[in-house]
Amino acid sequence: MIDRSRIKFFSVVSYNKPYTDPQSGKHHPKDFYDRDGETKEVLHTLGVGSVRTVVIMGERRSGKSSMIRHMAVALRSFATPIGLVEIPWAGITSREELVTEILHAVSSHVAAQPKAGLTNEDVADLSETEMAGDNPIKALRALLARVPDQRLVVAIDEFDSILVDAPDPEAIISLLGEITGDESLDIRLLLTVARLPVQLVTPGAAPSLANAVITLRPFPKTDLDEMILDITGDEHLVTVEDLQQFYELSGGWPYYAKLLLEGMAARPPGPDQVRLALEMALDNESATERIINVYDVHFSDEEKQLVLLLAENDGRMAMTQLTEVAVGLDAAAQQLIRRGYVRED
Repeated sequence: MIDRSRIKFFSVVSYNKPYTDPQSGKHHPKDFYDRDGETKEVLHTLGVGSVRTVVIMGERRSGKSSMIRHMAVALRSFATPIGLVEIPWAGITSREELVTEILHAVSSHVAAQPKAGLTNEDVADLSETEMAGDNPIKALRALLARVPDQRLVVAIDEFDSILVDAPDPEAIISLLGEITGDESLDIRLLLTVARLPVQLVTPGAAPSLANAVITLRPFPKTDLDEMILDITGDEHLVTVEDLQQFYELSGGWPYYAKLLLEGMAARPPGPDQVRLALEMALDNESATERIINVYDVHFSDEEKQLVLLLAENDGRMAMTQLTEVAVGLDAAAQQLIRRGYVRED
């Protein structure tokens, strides 16, 4: 049987090697797979590059949040450790709310550094004083002056979701431009998005915020195989045919492969286990809601129509057939191929 604790289906993962939990002291196997190229690129840019903002772009459930947590672990291993603070995006709809969250996170980080010589109360008083004067840059300077030898990465997950709900998204973009534009602040930004917001690439709207964009793609089959075999812990539990089915059904996306592993873990191993796991996965109400959300919110009408057509044709259609059905379906197919949801033989 598969150890479900190894799957971590609904969990953000961080470690690409075995690790010891800093709180419990327990030893755990690695839980972060693949993304070696993307990891090296992000670390180089944040650590030694001159670019002050890195944008990680990927589809929903592609592992963007896990990339942030993985970066936090990896940055601590630098010769001169780099700190990372994560800003919770939920509920932020204005410049003022983002300022509050950034200063709170940076304050807590600085207070945790022994060489800063500050208590939590000291740092809270400092940030609140500067916030009262509506001068977040001055507040950040004062806070980081306590840890002058450490670069800090401010990570904002789901940044595009903040802009969608914001009445004045340009004010939020302007704040980030002020932070990255101040050479006295040794701060880098790490943003994750599903789509590159137009405000990041519009000339005159802080174009420097989109200088380094790294896109998360589906896993190659060899890396997905490695993840599945490592999680199952038994090379005899999953056959070569099973691995091929995992890849075809998940499209190389680890989220959907883990969803299938959840189904496998719920029943004894045996013949046709991947198909049975798929049936159980489709009964997973929480996962189904998330998949429906991806379809409803993040697919265009033409992409939705294409998905339904593929479902009616056992998942395969010739490109020439699409042009015969409706205008725009061939373009939708190319878009879904680019996004990693459809493969072209």
